[in-house]
This record gives sequence, C-alpha cells and structure tokens, in this order.
Amino acid sequence: PFKWEGYKQTLAYSYVLEEISDLRAVREGMDVDYRNNKLRKAESRVKIELNREPNVLLDLFKAPFSRRDMSMPLTEDFLMSMITKSTLKGQGATLSAVDKNGVCHGACFIVWDDEAAYLLMTGENLSESRSAAVVFVIWKAIEYVRTLQGCKRFDFLGGMQKNLERTRRQFGASQKPYFLISKKKFLFKILQRIKPG
Repeated sequence: PFKWEGYKQTLAYSYVLEEISDLRAVREGMDVDYRNNKLRKAESRVKIELNREPNVLLDLFKAPFSRRDMSMPLTEDFLMSMITKSTLKGQGATLSAVDKNGVCHGACFIVWDDEAAYLLMTGENLSESRSAAVVFVIWKAIEYVRTLQGCKRFDFLGGMQKNLERTRRQFGASQKPYFLISKKKFLFKILQRIKPG
C-alpha cells in the first residue's frame, strides 16, 4: 500500500458524461434551466471562437481562483505552454464565447485522447456573468470533441467544491471516484480511476 511508503491516499471525485455519442440525448439529460434558459440566452448573445491567443484568455482562467483568493494550481507560463503545445499537436483547444463587440464572456480549455475529452480550465468575465457564457462554452466544447474529434466520454476533472458539484450535475454528469496520491505535499499523480461495478 502507498501508505507504507509514506504517501497519502485521498478519495476524491470527478464528474463524467460517460457517453456523448448522442448529443441530442446529452442535451436532453441536462438540467431544464441549463437546457431551456441558459443555453438559449447565451446563444442569442455570443458566438464561439476557437483557439484565441492564450495570453488573451489568461485573465479569464484566473478569475475563478481570484474570486476565492486562491492561486491557480498551474503557473501562468506552464498553462500557456500546455495550451500552445496541445493545440499544435491537435490534442487540445480553447473555446471562447465572444459577443458582437468582441468582448469575451467566458472560455474553456480542453484536451483529448482517442476515447475521452478532459475539461482542464474554465473562466468567466465577471462583468458579463449574466450571459451564461460558461455553460454555453462547455456545451459547445462537448459538441466539438464529439463531432470533430470523435470522443466518446467527457470528463469534467473534479468537482469537490459545492458550487462545481452542482454545475456538473446540472450538465447530467455522474459522480466518479478516484484516488489522489501525494507525498510531502507534492502532488505527483492522479491515478487508478475506480470503475463502477
């Protein structure tokens, strides 16, 4: 066991859409407020832009942490490098919700492999929070990875905070446990997703 070697093992949870092949079914599985109100509101106010310059999106990605007086879990340089390299390799993208005046209301950063897509970062323009842009941009990310990348599963990567847990469930995602392994406060790996059943 990891504990014998001085490691700390913590049970944590993510939220996953296990099957996104049928996008109509995925949308129908969303909370009625998301489906009938937030998505429709955003669709009338913003359009999606793919792969804006990463530095333009940095403030948006920092916003959720700034609101809680927290630092991002990644350095700015590392995040910018990850966005640039994954995009160039065809395994990552940013999606931005932009209005007719060019103002970005929200954005997300996703990566994917042959089976699944992973939501790494989301960000919101606090002055435009009523536009529901983050909900919209995540939905468009789900559409994008299914339609253009052929992914079968969408992983929200986390959701231990109450507000995140609620929004993930409103997307219709199911809770999925995993082990978080650390040693001497240094996070080195997230591993061994527990398969249900």
